[in-house]
Amino acid sequence: MMKWVYGSLYLFILGILWAVLFVGFNRAQVEKIDCKIICNVNIIGLTILLVLILGVFKPHSINSLYSSTAKAETLSSAKNFLTINNLIDTGFLHRVIVVDVVVILLLNSLSPFYILVQKTRKNAGIFLFGSTEAMKLKNFGDCGNIGYGYLEKIVSPIPEPAIFPTVRYRNYNRFPHILFADSRTQYDERLLVGIGLDENATQEVEITQAQLKSAESNPPRLTWTFRTGDDYDLLTGMVINFESDPTPQLQTLLVTLYESPVNFVVIGQWDVAVSERQRSIIYSNKDLIRNFSHNRGATDFILKIESTDNAPLPNINSVILLGVKVDISDYTVFNRDLEHGGRCFAAIKNSFLNEIDMNNDVKWQEYLNEVSNVSPDH
Repeated sequence: MMKWVYGSLYLFILGILWAVLFVGFNRAQVEKIDCKIICNVNIIGLTILLVLILGVFKPHSINSLYSSTAKAETLSSAKNFLTINNLIDTGFLHRVIVVDVVVILLLNSLSPFYILVQKTRKNAGIFLFGSTEAMKLKNFGDCGNIGYGYLEKIVSPIPEPAIFPTVRYRNYNRFPHILFADSRTQYDERLLVGIGLDENATQEVEITQAQLKSAESNPPRLTWTFRTGDDYDLLTGMVINFESDPTPQLQTLLVTLYESPVNFVVIGQWDVAVSERQRSIIYSNKDLIRNFSHNRGATDFILKIESTDNAPLPNINSVILLGVKVDISDYTVFNRDLEHGGRCFAAIKNSFLNEIDMNNDVKWQEYLNEVSNVSPDH
């Protein structure tokens, strides 16, 4: 009876160890590490463990599992294989199994240290024998992360040593100028560089949905708040959705946008006409709000909707803000990183490009000829 208890326990441990091996393989695949040493030791150790567990059982234990004479040949083969029990003491096998289990668990517990050693050795090699440029490229990316690789191609040849192009990312500013010469400290809007941007970054998209903060009846007023999260160059408009059909008569809503709940500086104000039976309004700002949301973090905008004639406000279900993350309408793109699907680009302001042509500025013309890889109308 005890033999079956021990056998079940060993098989349970074996299942756990195989699960550990499976997790190890998956982790190696996700973290893209070399699994040969750890995984091979696991396989060898688990195979030995399986053989030893089988060796603990005496042949008569197997006999009790088989009553059918049809399985006699299979049973005979199993007995021949398990005669190791006659050569080696069972207690010795128990001790070997315990040692094998401890070794496997120890190796798996040391695997994070093994990964750390691998990464340290690789990074130390770059630090000791690699160049500063190689380290910057590894840590700050080419067309991703801060985009050091792409910026180096665009920034280094700029003929004016003090300027640094305006750089836009898919979310927030990373202040990449600190990776370059101390002299390049002046951000210059004449040049624009985009890093890691998809095609939607330069088009109008939904920024976010505002949250209703308060509702007042005298005078009728709704206060909404919203955060952009990412940086946006333009606020282009909004979508106002109603819970039901508005009142039959024409009504004008006064929509005011404030910079923050701290200073309440007005940065935009619009008259939005609501016609009868209109379930939603897509309002486009005639005067776009430029440099709309940069480096704001968790600071809220305040949006107030009021009635111009003190009439009750319609039941507004939601307000969605529209905008453009990176505005290139006044720029001409002269370089795209085609190796990364054009997710990085460099552009020059149209007014400055005309100035270069009018003044026949040779230095800037040579710069554009050197770094351009797309036609101006691309």
